[in-house]
Parts: sequence; C-alpha cells; structure tokens
Amino acid sequence: MCQLKEKHNPQEIFNNLWKCGSVQQPKIWSLWKITKDFEGKRNLELGAGNCPRIPVKGGYFLDTSGEAMRNLERSGGISVIGDVVNLPFENNLFDLLAGFEVLEHIENDEKAFSEIARVLKPSGFFLFSVPLRQELFNEIDLLGGHKRRYEVAELEELLSKNGFRILKYRGPSFYIKIFNKLGRPFIASGLRNGRVKNSLKDFILPRFIFNLHYQILSFFERKGAPKWQTDTKDLSRYKENWIVMLCQKNE
Repeated sequence: MCQLKEKHNPQEIFNNLWKCGSVQQPKIWSLWKITKDFEGKRNLELGAGNCPRIPVKGGYFLDTSGEAMRNLERSGGISVIGDVVNLPFENNLFDLLAGFEVLEHIENDEKAFSEIARVLKPSGFFLFSVPLRQELFNEIDLLGGHKRRYEVAELEELLSKNGFRILKYRGPSFYIKIFNKLGRPFIASGLRNGRVKNSLKDFILPRFIFNLHYQILSFFERKGAPKWQTDTKDLSRYKENWIVMLCQKNE
C-alpha cells in the first residue's frame, strides 16, 4: 500500500495552483476539435481549474475551488461552487458535459455518474478522461487526491448503467506516455521517501512561467494526440493507463 511521508491537502494544492496563472483558452488543447462545435449551446465542465476545454464564454463551470471559479467568471464563464454528486442544476439541461481528471477524485462515483446523466439532455454528450489500471496507483495519485484508478470494464458498466453509449475513445499523447514511463516513477519515489515535498500550500509560480508551462504542454498534447477509436469491441484489449471517451446519452 502506497502512502505519503508528509500530510497534505489536495484542495490547498489546487487552490494555490490556480492562483498562479491565467485561464488558458480551450483552443490550445486537442479536444477543441470536438468542443468547438458546442459554441452557443448549453455546456457544463466539471473541475476545469484554469484549463477549460469547453467554450468559456457563456459556459457553465462547477468546481470546489473558489480561485478557479473567480478566474473563469472574469473570462466570461458562469461559475458555480458545488459537488458532482449533487449537481445544482435541473434535469435534462445541458448539451455537453465535460470532466477531465475529475471522477477519480469522487468518493461516491456511482452517484456522480447518475447526476451527470440526470442533467444532460436526451442525446446529450459526455466527454471525460480518467486514469486507468489500479495496479499503477501510487503516491502521485494520493498527492492529487485520487480515490482510485479505473478499469475499462468498470467504466463500461457505469456508463451503460446510466444510459450512455460510447461513441469513441483514445489514449494519451506520445509525449505524455514518455512522462508516464519515466517521470511518474521518479516523482513517486521522491514522494515516498520524502525527497520531494508533497505539501505545496506555499508553492507559487510566477504567472508567466505558469502560462508558458501550459502553452508548452498543450503544444505537445496536440502534436502527439493519437487517433480516435470507434470500435468499442477493442476496449477489452485497451492497455494504456489513461483514457478519454466521448459518450452519448440515450434518447
């Protein structure tokens, strides 16, 4: 069982992170090819922080971080501080609901999937990503406040149970794979033995460095993004440690 050497507060870490920089435009990410088609529609993104993927102006954003919500409001978003397991919205409201690296943080993820289905319109779209393969769960997951890493079969069951069908999916970019292969084990080892300090409540980056970091990251994310797969029968053979899925709610 993995554990961190120092106590930490994931919420503190994220609040501090969002203080550092500006809201990044969603067009810098590869998923903009999908989300741009929803401009002018009613969209909701969960846990976007400073890195939204849906169109910001007029978009709805829900987070537990006041810092993130204030930043998104200043950029034209409609922000709500709330909980994914009790979404403060009426039934059948949204055309698109997105959440990237969110569901693994939720204790009662079954309720979260149910709530997501409830607020989406019939035939609405659910675009999300999660880490996979519980055997890879390590100190980095703990630092980020993860409750789990998913298995593909588990995702398929949760989606089907809540009235979703999977339209397409893909794995991480080539460059992110390199980081996962080389960087994650090194950082996890440092967290385990205390060489890397995991309490980041006083960690502040200059704004220009924060923004530059995301510009570089998004460049490699776009350039190395793999092709989407539409044959869901192949999912049983999927071996990557991360996945993004586009799903549609039944009519």
